[in-house]
Amino acid sequence: MLFSVVYLVFVSLLKLLVASRRPARTKDIELIVLRHRIEVLRRQVGRPRMRVGSIYSVGSGCAGVFMDSAAELVSSFGA
Repeated sequence: MLFSVVYLVFVSLLKLLVASRRPARTKDIELIVLRHRIEVLRRQVGRPRMRVGSIYSVGSGCAGVFMDSAAELVSSFGA
């Protein structure tokens, strides 16, 4: 595990060193390409659709969180 952490730190530092030596024009081109990829992916994926079942699951999840916090509050007064 220590080796993997050292490896990740080394790779990150190496990427930082290489990125700092590139000209600004190369960085600008890379940003343009990445923005184009994001736009293409947005067109392919589309928006998620809400269904009635998902609304109920969100509501029950919120109610569960509220009930847990209320139970902790009541138990803190009783102890």
